[in-house]
Amino acid sequence: HRQPQRLAVGPTQILVVVDGAKGSSLVRWDVSNAPGRFLGRWGGYSLADDDRISCGPKGEVASLNRSTGQVTRLDREGWITARFGGTGQIEQGRDVVVDARNWVFVLDEDKHAVLRFERSGSPRGSFGKPGSSRLQLDSPIDLGAFRGDVNRLAILQDRDDANVSIWEHEGQHRLTFPLQGTIEDALSVAVGRVGDYFVADEEGQIQVFQAISGNLVRSYPKKLEEVTDMEASNAGHLFVVDYDSAKVLIYEDTELRSVGVLKGGPLVRPLDVAVDEYGGVIIYDEAEERMSRFEARE
Repeated sequence: HRQPQRLAVGPTQILVVVDGAKGSSLVRWDVSNAPGRFLGRWGGYSLADDDRISCGPKGEVASLNRSTGQVTRLDREGWITARFGGTGQIEQGRDVVVDARNWVFVLDEDKHAVLRFERSGSPRGSFGKPGSSRLQLDSPIDLGAFRGDVNRLAILQDRDDANVSIWEHEGQHRLTFPLQGTIEDALSVAVGRVGDYFVADEEGQIQVFQAISGNLVRSYPKKLEEVTDMEASNAGHLFVVDYDSAKVLIYEDTELRSVGVLKGGPLVRPLDVAVDEYGGVIIYDEAEERMSRFEARE
C-alpha cells in the first residue's frame, strides 16, 4: 500500500484496506493464513484514450495501455488482480489477447513479436522476429484469437504484401495468406467460431477468408464508416465497432448477415470490443475513458 487510510476485516478473513495513493482504491487480502494473499484492487485506475482490451474465459478483462505498455488484469467485478509490462518488457504494444488458460498475449510492433505472460504477469517468452519472410513479422498491427480451446492466433500485418499470419500459442507457424488485391489499408482481424478470418480496412470494408486455405469467400456489400475493432463470439456473432456512427453492429458470422445493433446504453466514441464466453460484450469508449459491459441481444 502507498497510503493506507482505513481497514476492515470480515468474518471470512478478508481484509479490505482503503489506499489513498493515486486516487482512492480498495485493496483486498486473504488473511486467513500469514502473511496474507493479495486478492485484488478496485478503483484508483483510469483508462487511457488508446487502450485495447480482451476478455478471459470467465469474463475477466485484460487492458493494454498502448502508450506505456502496461497491462492491467481485472475480474468480472472490476477488481484489479494483476499489473505488469511497461517499458523494458513491452515496448510498443499494439493489441492484447487472453486465451482459455488465462494467459495474456501482447503484440509488440517494435519487437516484431508476440509476448506471452501467465495470468499473474510472469513472462513466458515470445515468438516472432523482424523480417519479410512468411516466418517473420513485419509491421504487425492487430491480433485475433481463436475461440475456445484452439490455441492459435491470427496476426494482421500491414506491409507491402499485407497478410494474415496464423501461429500456435507456443510459436509454431501454421499459415500465411496474402490480402493484396482484396483489402486496402487493413486495420483489424477477427476469427469466427468455425475458424474463418474477418478483415476490415480503412474504407469500412469487411471481407471473410476461408479457414484452411485463406481464400476469399465473401465480402460484406455495404461499407461502414470507420471500423476500429471486431470480435467474434462463441454464439456465432461478429461484433463490429463503427467508430464514426458510435455503434456496435452485430452480424451472423458465416454469411455476414446483419442481425442488429448492440443496445443497453449510449456510446460516444467506441474504440475496442471484447467478448466473453458468457455472451457478455465489453466496449471501451474512448470519450468516456471507461469500459462498459453489455448483454448481447439482437
